[in-house]
Amino acid sequence: GKKAVVIGRSKIVGAPMAQLLLWHHATVTICHSRTQDLPSEVKQADIVVVASRQPKMVKKSWIKPGAVVIDVGINSIPDSTKKSGHALVGDVDYEEMMGVAGW
Repeated sequence: GKKAVVIGRSKIVGAPMAQLLLWHHATVTICHSRTQDLPSEVKQADIVVVASRQPKMVKKSWIKPGAVVIDVGINSIPDSTKKSGHALVGDVDYEEMMGVAGW
């Protein structure tokens, strides 16, 4: 199996996703926003699922090249270029991630 890291421990996303990955033979580490040295935990993963409720928390340098990254986050942040004054972003810095993540 693959090594998976799930960032977020909620009963809605984090815990069920960890169980699904375990059932499919992944070795799973559950982390959260206060995990010590979170970037190094994430850097080891073949699969990263992010549900941290922290806008653009996961950066390019955290991800192993070719890793599968699943961003579950939906966050509203101020954006003066939008008519509404807000933009929706994930928990992963998408623009920065392009070219590193495999999926």
